[in-house]
Amino acid sequence: MQSSQPSTGRVTLAGSERSYPQQATDKGPVDPDQKAEVTIVLRSRTSDGEMERILQNASAQPMSARQYMTREELSALRSAESNDVDRVKEFAAAHHLTVTHVDVAARTVSVEGSLKDLEQAFGVELRKYEGKGQTFRARSGAIQLPGEVAPAIKAVLGLDTRPAAQTR
Repeated sequence: MQSSQPSTGRVTLAGSERSYPQQATDKGPVDPDQKAEVTIVLRSRTSDGEMERILQNASAQPMSARQYMTREELSALRSAESNDVDRVKEFAAAHHLTVTHVDVAARTVSVEGSLKDLEQAFGVELRKYEGKGQTFRARSGAIQLPGEVAPAIKAVLGLDTRPAAQTR
């Protein structure tokens, strides 16, 4: 999951690399006191490989012989571990972030704080951009997480608010 461990004791979150937008104008640093909310996606109790094996075994059976999981059984396999949720809550508190929502089944923890605190927590620099009539935040590089919480985190959503969808 993590691709490197810098000397600061932080770990690069694999797949989090971004570059600054090319079709927008850099308007400078973000307001450090502005509040924002981000969603942290946690790892599943069951690895993707193990879940794939379970699904392959189930689909190898004829339709009439298949046993389907209940929501509770699926949640037991795919939800977040409570110790991962606790670790993320401790990480948030240590970085002056407020936990606003926890969904163990969806494996998400939402946190809110100032952009300054979010930048420090996730090891990023956020900048303000303007393009195509919109103003948004963007970052360059990868998210850096403290080593003790990094294994629990799969993604951090909402730091970067550049438009993702395009009209056709």
